[in-house]
Amino acid sequence: MAVWDAFDEGLALRAAMLRSFAGTILVAVLFGGQALMGLAAVGPDGRGRTALTVLLFTSLAVAITITVLADPLAGMLDRLAFSRSPELRAGRAALRTAEAALPLRSHNPLEAADDETFARLTRRALSHYGDLAKLVASPLTRLPAIDQRLAARGAPDQPVERANELRALLGDHIARLKPRDGGDFGTTEQWRYYNALYFPYVAGVRAYAQNATAARLDPVARQAWQWFVTEVPQRSLHNWQTAAARLIAADLRAAEVGAQQ
Repeated sequence: MAVWDAFDEGLALRAAMLRSFAGTILVAVLFGGQALMGLAAVGPDGRGRTALTVLLFTSLAVAITITVLADPLAGMLDRLAFSRSPELRAGRAALRTAEAALPLRSHNPLEAADDETFARLTRRALSHYGDLAKLVASPLTRLPAIDQRLAARGAPDQPVERANELRALLGDHIARLKPRDGGDFGTTEQWRYYNALYFPYVAGVRAYAQNATAARLDPVARQAWQWFVTEVPQRSLHNWQTAAARLIAADLRAAEVGAQQ
């Protein structure tokens, strides 16, 4: 399960685990070495050995805990220090999430991906459309189309820039699913794939979320929200999103093959 999820998220699982293990060992050696020296300094009568042992190994446990939980602790400190600046707090959280997504795979993870895997990666990327920090780790950022888009606007080849281009690319493909009848919203069968992707992921319509309302939505999105709530079961929406993701995956795959020829 860990290997599959790491592939979907674009992570180098072994490298990430090795880094975490090395960091924990380093902390254990530094603090554990002090604990051993402290125990060695205890007199021959052994007085205070039990108390010193508890103190030193408690310090070692605290040090390892801080190393392992560095990111949640940083988030907690940000909430305390920047309680009056939610924008700054959110920005720092996004940067930490992007950092946690690295290291990315050193090779192209799409080279050995079959059509089923590619469709699953596309589905995952679409669900992360509004979360740039998660798109940073998507293997789809290695698509040739991303390279072309970066070169076209002279942007640097950086993870965040690739994530931005991937989001723009997915947005373009979602827009292609929209029926060309001149309207902004419809409930016929030809609208279902566009509605299933655009409104939940791009427009931010969360019809099934707890305590969700349409108060801050524009008139078109409000119509979609009402339609989802009253006429579309959540399971149906999920199936439509999966089918629409397969269509977009097939289009992206075809473009990838064409770029390699």
